[in-house]
Formats: sequence, structure tokens, C-alpha cells
Amino acid sequence: MLAPRIYLPAVAPFLLMAAASLACYVAAGASTGLFLGSLALITMVIPPIVGGERRLGAQAAAASGAILGTALIWIIAASNPALSASQIARCLVVLGGYVFALWGITRMLIRVRISATAASATVVLIGFAWLTWPIWLSHWLPGHEVWLSWLTPAHPPLAIDGVLDTMRPVWTERRLMYNQFTVLNQDIAYDLPHTIGWTVLLHACVGAITLLLGHFKKLSFDPKSKMGDQPA
Repeated sequence: MLAPRIYLPAVAPFLLMAAASLACYVAAGASTGLFLGSLALITMVIPPIVGGERRLGAQAAAASGAILGTALIWIIAASNPALSASQIARCLVVLGGYVFALWGITRMLIRVRISATAASATVVLIGFAWLTWPIWLSHWLPGHEVWLSWLTPAHPPLAIDGVLDTMRPVWTERRLMYNQFTVLNQDIAYDLPHTIGWTVLLHACVGAITLLLGHFKKLSFDPKSKMGDQPA
């Protein structure tokens, strides 16, 4: 009976992200829009779902379920001859690193006595601010090319866009983005990341550090943890 209890927290996130990614697939087809749409939707799903679980294992199962639900639709999209299994795999690695960071930050905020609702809302806002900086920050980047050289390789949508090099035009050169939302490749030149390594490394480090900080912060706040160390 233990195994079903372990996997139960993964069921709802799996079904939710499979349905959400399927909606993106129906709307955008096997295109960049599918991958970026799923990335945006999982930003809204992960914080409240992991925030609703107290146990670390349950949170890990919930996050994994969301990734697997997304992966199912992405793999189906690989039927498009413009996509390869290698591209799908690299996009999933980017997604996994990003989800790990969302999970870690959410757990850390909750463990320092921020309510699950407030922590989840905060992380969703942080996630969307990070995903959309090519829009809201790009107008302040001309003249600060060094910032752009640091931000671009670490950015999940741009990393995924670099992986999907068989699909053109790239995200920032599509009609609405290029004409209205961003000045990238107009007022300031940039190159798509040539590897997913930097974004995966950054988000994996953020996830690991925040999970550790949340663990030790909880220990420092919880008097029971100290009482347990005292001899009877």
C-alpha cells in the first residue's frame, strides 16, 4: 500500500499539465508556441501544487507528475519531422531544471513561515518576471550588453528557442514580439544560447540551494528538532 501513496500526489499534476500542454498543442501545433506555452502554464501550476504538500517526497512526486504530463504531449509533438528526439530531450532537461528551481523557492518560503498561498503567489510572479524579461527589460538593455550576455544563456525560453533551431523564425523575431513587445535584435543584438548547460546549471543550483536553506531554516525555527537531540 505504500507505493500508491507515494505516487498519489503525482496524479493530479500529471493530468493537469497533460491537459494544459495538449491545449497548447491544439492551439499552436508542434511549434515553439507549444513549448513556451507549456513553460508558462507550469509556472502557474508548480508553486501551488508543491505548496499544498507538506512532505518533501510528496512535493517531489507532484513536481515530477507535472513534468511527466508535459513530457507526454511534447513526445507526441515529436511526430513532426521538424523535431527530433534529441531536441525534445534537451527541452525536457531545461523544463526539469526550471521546475526544480520553482519547487525549491516555494518550499523555502513556506519553511520560513510564509503562508503557502502567499509563497505560491510570490513564486508565480517571480517565475513570470523571469520568463518575460525579454519583453519588460529589453527596453533598458541597450548600452548594457554585458547584462544581456549573462541573462541570455540562463533564460529557459531562449535556451529552448536555441534547441528548436529547425523552427524559424525564433521567438523574439515573430511578428508581435518583434514589432511591439521587445527590442532584442533591433536596438540591441543578441545570440541565442548555443547550449542548455547554463540555464540547467543555474536553475539546478537555485533549486538545490533553496531546498537546503529551507531545511536548515526550519530546523532553526522548530524547537522540537532541538528537543529531540536532548537526552531523556
